[in-house]
Amino acid sequence: MAKSYTQTRAEELRILISTVKIKHKLTDQQLAKKIGMKYGTFMEWKSNVGKFNAEKIWLLEVMADK
Repeated sequence: MAKSYTQTRAEELRILISTVKIKHKLTDQQLAKKIGMKYGTFMEWKSNVGKFNAEKIWLLEVMADK
């Protein structure tokens, strides 16, 4: 069965987060701080990536390109 649009976008966001962490050698806690989030909020949003807003996704995209 094919993935839904939402499932595909969620998977892509998880990959983006992992890419940024690896590229910049960051922990979840360090990444949360860099994008201006509390660690607890970041972990909650990371487990439900649909909560990420455009601003935070944009910051992750910029970090991935650096």
